[in-house]
Amino acid sequence: MNFYSSIAQNYDHIFPVKQAQIDFVRSEFSSKIKLIEVGSGTGNLTIALANTGYLMSGLEYDENMLDLAQGKSNDVSWKCGDMRGIDRDYHGEIFDGIICFGNTLVHLSDAKDIEGFLKKAYDLLNDGGIIAIQIINYSRIFKQEIDHLPTIKNDKIKFVRNYTASRNPRNIEFQTKLTIKETNEIIKNKIDLFPIFPEELHELMHKIGFAKIQEFSDFSKKEFTPNSIPFIITGQK
Repeated sequence: MNFYSSIAQNYDHIFPVKQAQIDFVRSEFSSKIKLIEVGSGTGNLTIALANTGYLMSGLEYDENMLDLAQGKSNDVSWKCGDMRGIDRDYHGEIFDGIICFGNTLVHLSDAKDIEGFLKKAYDLLNDGGIIAIQIINYSRIFKQEIDHLPTIKNDKIKFVRNYTASRNPRNIEFQTKLTIKETNEIIKNKIDLFPIFPEELHELMHKIGFAKIQEFSDFSKKEFTPNSIPFIITGQK
C-alpha cells in the first residue's frame, strides 16, 4: 500500500482543514469562479470552498483518498490523476484559479517536473487567473540542517514526521510514524520529495510568465522571511 493510501482513513485527523486556508483563498479569488485544487486529498478544503460558492474541481493522485472525497460531496468535479497530466485531465477547460497546498508540489521528482506542471497550469488559466502554492521552506531546512517537522498530536492520532536530507542529488526522504490512539496501531511510511527552494520556485514562475508574484510565510499573509517554516507563493497570468 502506498504512502497516502495507508493513512487515508486517518488523514482528516492529521490534516484537518483550517479556516485560515479558506480565508486565504477568499482573499485571493472572488467568489463563484472556477477553481482547481491540485492534490485535493480527502476533499475537505475543496468541499469547504465549494460550500462558499466556488465552482470547484479536485485533482487527486491517490485513489483511496479520492474515494473518501467523493463520498463526502457531489458538488465538486473530482478527478483521479497525476498533476503532471493536468493538461490532459482538463483538456479544453479554462479556470480562474489553481490552488496547490499541503506541500503537494514537492512530490514531483525534480525541477524539470515542477516547471512542466507550472507551464501546464499557466495554460489552463484565464488571463488574470491566479495560481497559489504552499510548500515547506526548504532553504531553511537545508541551511539549519533540520531533520524533522513538528509532531501532530490530538485525541485521535500522533503523527511523527522526520526528514533525511541529501544535497547531491538534492532529495528529502520523508519518514512518518502514525499512531492511531484508539487501537494503538502504528503505520510507518517513507516517501522521497524534491525540496525546491523558495527562490527557485519564484524564478520558475517568473520564467513561465506569471506576474504580480507575492510571497507569504503563512495563510494570514505575513511577510515571508528566511526563517519562515511554510512558503506560500502566488502569481497571476
